[in-house]
Amino acid sequence: MITKFRCGIAGGGATGSAALPLLMRLGVREAVMFEKDRVEDTNLNRLHGARYDDVSAKEPKAEIHARTVAKAGLGMSLVNLDAWTGESSTWDALEARDVIFYCTDDHAGRLLLNRFARFLRDCCYRCLACFSVP
Repeated sequence: MITKFRCGIAGGGATGSAALPLLMRLGVREAVMFEKDRVEDTNLNRLHGARYDDVSAKEPKAEIHARTVAKAGLGMSLVNLDAWTGESSTWDALEARDVIFYCTDDHAGRLLLNRFARFLRDCCYRCLACFSVP
């Protein structure tokens, strides 16, 4: 069942970079990463898959995650959106997700995603139905 989840990961920093490979290894086939930052030297101790040469190349964090998914070769399709979840250009992609992982590092991002889930009841009900215990 989890292979059919359309997952969203809001934030590709420490928590998002840890969630992505776990979802991939659980069998999730479709995910969207919402991340706009680039790798910095302060990220190296916590950003899964990042290398020192990524810092000097000023690689987008999204590229690190694309490399991780491609290298694993487990069949996941990862779409990287170079945008914050608060930007209106992301809302259609957010609404199309069955599950959204909040991996943001600020309260504004969490607040926005909480409100998004609350007022898009269809999205919430789909998520609750997936996790309900018989």
